[in-house]
Amino acid sequence: MRLVSLLSKMSKRLSKGEGMARKPTRKLRKSDRIKQKNLRGFVLGGLALVAVAGLVGFSLTQDNVSVSKETFCPNDPDQSPGVTAVILDTTDRFSPVQQEALLNEFQRLQDSLAQYERLEVYEVGPTKSKPLKSLFSLCNPGRGKYIDPLIGNPRLVEKKWQESFTNPLKGVLAATMDRSSAQSSPIIESLQSVAVTSMDRQSDHGHRRLIIASDMLQHSEIYSHYNRAAPFEEFKLQPEYKRAFARLKRVDVTVWYVRRAGMEDRQTRAHITFWEKYLNDLGATLQRVKILG
Repeated sequence: MRLVSLLSKMSKRLSKGEGMARKPTRKLRKSDRIKQKNLRGFVLGGLALVAVAGLVGFSLTQDNVSVSKETFCPNDPDQSPGVTAVILDTTDRFSPVQQEALLNEFQRLQDSLAQYERLEVYEVGPTKSKPLKSLFSLCNPGRGKYIDPLIGNPRLVEKKWQESFTNPLKGVLAATMDRSSAQSSPIIESLQSVAVTSMDRQSDHGHRRLIIASDMLQHSEIYSHYNRAAPFEEFKLQPEYKRAFARLKRVDVTVWYVRRAGMEDRQTRAHITFWEKYLNDLGATLQRVKILG
């Protein structure tokens, strides 16, 4: 953009006869007029080349990404900017305030997605018979506000984003937020499943993000925070830990931490430390814990 501005200014100055050394005489010599004409042609030619280069560059970055019409994801995995998977722990009911807080977080998450980044949503659940199936799995088709109206149609792009991406996501969230409580809370098992079905599918060229919306109170045969909650170092030495291991290398984890009434003695700093050490042992990095409700 600086080069375009500079060349444009030079062109204007030349059209006024500025920017060249002048003799005291009122009229320029013939040789000077030829030089000025040639220089003006050079500047105008440069402006044209820069404009063409800009259009070509836009075309290369936009048109060379072939995407699926069903999922809006790049057909070439190496062109994917990354994946973000959200695991919703609906084994205990969310309060109305917690539901609103989660919806706000999802809105911020949508706004942070890169174009063609894949967003997946899962529910915590048993995995003995089969891995978890995503409730939502689409790539961000792009927002209208990022489209140059001289080249594309921002209104149509925004409409596509609203109808084909954000509305289906809202529908999934509305159907899952008010689940009744379950007998178990297999968070570790759900992490293992998503590690395989979502994180491992992402090419090394893109980032991997995992978000867990949960009270993080694990309760299954492998481990339980409701019984005697052993520290991570002790849990790692137990035979059950082999069943709890998953591959989460190069995965950034965020926890939307849901507080439960009456669980203050379990939802402590030591509780968060347990998950931090567990995730670190799997190769992941706990980036942030945000308390909701």
